[in-house]
Amino acid sequence: MPSPPSTPGDPLSVPEIQAVLIGILREVVAICDAGGIPYCLVGGGCLGLVRHDGGFVPWDDDLDLAVWASDMPRFVAAMAALPAHLAMRVKSDQTNPSYMVMDMRTRTVDSGFEGAGVFIDIMPMMLWRSARWKAFDRTLDRVRRLGWNAGSPPARNAVKRALRLARVPGAAAWLAERCFYPLFRRQDRAGRRSGRGVVTAAYRQIWPGLYDYRTVFPVQTARFCGVAVSAPRDLHRYLSRRYGPDYMQPPPEEARWRHFSGALRIAEG
Repeated sequence: MPSPPSTPGDPLSVPEIQAVLIGILREVVAICDAGGIPYCLVGGGCLGLVRHDGGFVPWDDDLDLAVWASDMPRFVAAMAALPAHLAMRVKSDQTNPSYMVMDMRTRTVDSGFEGAGVFIDIMPMMLWRSARWKAFDRTLDRVRRLGWNAGSPPARNAVKRALRLARVPGAAAWLAERCFYPLFRRQDRAGRRSGRGVVTAAYRQIWPGLYDYRTVFPVQTARFCGVAVSAPRDLHRYLSRRYGPDYMQPPPEEARWRHFSGALRIAEG
């Protein structure tokens, strides 16, 4: 894979963006391995492992890693060892936030994150007793975030305003923090000991798809663009759940989604 251009201001081609991503991945994986921090490659990287012979989906400009939510504080602390050209940044201020690890020698264009370099996503995962518990978490979060939306029908907004006046969102937040989130954490620990449950995003987060524990764990070691990474145990089941049973068939060009419209090199390196 070609090295990124050394001239500041130059736009990065997709292969050059992918080279930057591999550089970030190599550093993050090395720190996780040295610190004994479990993680798993998820999303399009897994599709690349199977459909594209261990490389990137040709148009992809992103990589995703999942870390247990309970290990995320340790992960964040460990990332202090990143080389100077890499930085970690929180992507949201909610409970169990996801993070990005970015190359500060680059800048993305239209990524939705001001000043962000080319980045990989770090997402918190949990083990749930069942899909119903995760659905309950989503409902609970919607209630605690209840608000008026300008584009919603007037009747729906009236109901929301009434519920807010009745302090329902505050009550939901109190119950979540005091009762349900501790319960979810206990379920996560118990499920990981027993090897049973559903793997997906941590509470107050959402991923595309829910996966049986034995689809993902114990992880296997795979090579992605030459980097040894942890990947789901059963990639066929994982990818069928994530992308559908015809995941080996590339989508039409108009459906090939990118995370940003482009990227620039802003410093030599």
